[in-house]
Amino acid sequence: MELKIWTIEELRAFYRPCLGRDFPPDELMPLARMEELTRAGGQSALGFYRAGELAAYGVFIQNGREAALLNYYAVQPRLRGQGVGTRCLGLLRQAADRMNARWIIFEVEAPEDAASPEEAETRGRRVAFYRRGGALATGVDSELFGVHYHIMLLPAASLGPEPAPPEDQEVRDSLEGLYRTAITDRPGPELRFQDVCRVWLRDGEAL
Repeated sequence: MELKIWTIEELRAFYRPCLGRDFPPDELMPLARMEELTRAGGQSALGFYRAGELAAYGVFIQNGREAALLNYYAVQPRLRGQGVGTRCLGLLRQAADRMNARWIIFEVEAPEDAASPEEAETRGRRVAFYRRGGALATGVDSELFGVHYHIMLLPAASLGPEPAPPEDQEVRDSLEGLYRTAITDRPGPELRFQDVCRVWLRDGEAL
């Protein structure tokens, strides 16, 4: 499996057939906004290739700090259930180094907020999947456009097999900064950050 950072032209080519297929329209950032963020250094999109063909992809929000936020991640439909996602998690650790990030932040939908036992089980499996891939739990939660997330971290490969994670307050501050890059620095009608986003420490007061 090979890792490649996409150019804007490659992002444009894969936007509709991949992101447009894998994510609902109300969750998908407009292509023009993605291109703008990429040019400004606020986003990186990466493809994972097997035998020269796209196997999976990830899109990250960045703001020059030590963490990058995994905004979108998907395996090509024909390859799902074949272990590709697990292999790509290992490559994501290399991707962090390529993006000069020490940590990749994952948002995982909170199992306790699931609408049904089946959905709670699905969310729990997702947490277990990330743990098997080396992701670490944190004491940070967020709520974005009404969805409650637990926050996990995947260390860069250069940090070694068992790195010490940053303090939760540092994770909280990094995540809020990344959300602000994605939400408030965008064209169109003004959007009040505090109306759509909240980041807090689970053992403390909401910040």
